[in-house]
Amino acid sequence: MRTSRPQGIDRETAGQLLDGAGGMGSVGLARILAAARAPGHHAELTREETALAAFQAHHPGAGQAAGNGKPVKPPRRRPWLLTPKALTAAAAALATGGVALAASIGALTGHSPAPAPAGASQNPRPAHTVPASQPTAAARQTATASPSASRTSPGPAAPASAAALCRDLASVGGATREASPVTVAQALASPVTSQALSRPVFSRLTDVTGETATVPDYCALVLALPRLPQPALAGSLPPAVLAQLLTGLTPAALGTVLVTLPSRSLAQVLSGLQPAAASRILGELPTSVLSQLSPSALATLPPSVLARLPVSVLAKLPPSALAKLPVSVLAKLPPSVLARLPSSVLDKLPPSVLAKLPTSVLAKLPSSVLAKLPSSVLARLPASVLASLPPAIRAELPAALQARLPLG
Repeated sequence: MRTSRPQGIDRETAGQLLDGAGGMGSVGLARILAAARAPGHHAELTREETALAAFQAHHPGAGQAAGNGKPVKPPRRRPWLLTPKALTAAAAALATGGVALAASIGALTGHSPAPAPAGASQNPRPAHTVPASQPTAAARQTATASPSASRTSPGPAAPASAAALCRDLASVGGATREASPVTVAQALASPVTSQALSRPVFSRLTDVTGETATVPDYCALVLALPRLPQPALAGSLPPAVLAQLLTGLTPAALGTVLVTLPSRSLAQVLSGLQPAAASRILGELPTSVLSQLSPSALATLPPSVLARLPVSVLAKLPPSALAKLPVSVLAKLPPSVLARLPSSVLDKLPPSVLAKLPTSVLAKLPSSVLAKLPSSVLARLPASVLASLPPAIRAELPAALQARLPLG
């Protein structure tokens, strides 16, 4: 019977191993320890504060002072010794237990582990054991990557991670997972939520929006809520981010959001979009929704985008916006709308379109424009207007019209 015990290592040597110093221990052990020392990933820390709050709720005395007013001191740890055998066992446990550890992290990241197949054992034996000298690929990648490389670069958050962060932010404001969209929007607008944005866990959201004030509206668009918490600030979102979010909404959600925006905010949103994006967004909306949008806001769009709007929507635009439209689009407008246009714009229209204008409008047109009209249209004009026509045009009028002209 063997009674000798393996010789342990002192505290200093164990500390060197944990600090990554060479010497004792295998290369695989050093890599695993390096992976353990690496900073946590965003997905691992997403629910850190939520887990902390849950822990404190179940342990009310945690972190509080004792009844006599003195802080509770944590128990002192006994000096510990690590033997090579213990280190090898720890390495093997870390190398082979990665899957179970990753599954347990789902409680913090919000991604539940995949359910086991029906009839499968709760403690299945691994089909293959990775030796301690051969760390897993994940451990090798984490051990070799620098701390800065392990962090994602700033920029628009991935849809999945952004949605998870936005739901966590709404939960800070009091919205539960089963809360209605209206309640979630109210929670995002809560002052408590604004204060929570200073926490590092939500820095990804402010990296995307550029400022904390627009994060509630950003999250409302990410979660496809029917209304924005602060619609007056929606136009301050970065145009590229805004265009990406709006094009990702369903037509119903998109219409609801745009209709609720104030005229000024809607103008900021539309003017910040590229023409192609604006055409795509507005093209998905039915005419009934487009008709509810502010005409002054739509007037900020370029003519190439306005030309794609329905005639019933164009009819509500101010004359300054209509004047920029191509003649082919103006020709489709009703005479009552064309009558609001200046003579310089009407001069570009073909005679067949001008002939539909009311007589009161035709009478105000310059003679150069009237000269293009057929005699059947000129016959509707008063004699005083016909008299202003050039002599060459008057000479071509029918005798009945010339008889109405004043002599001399």
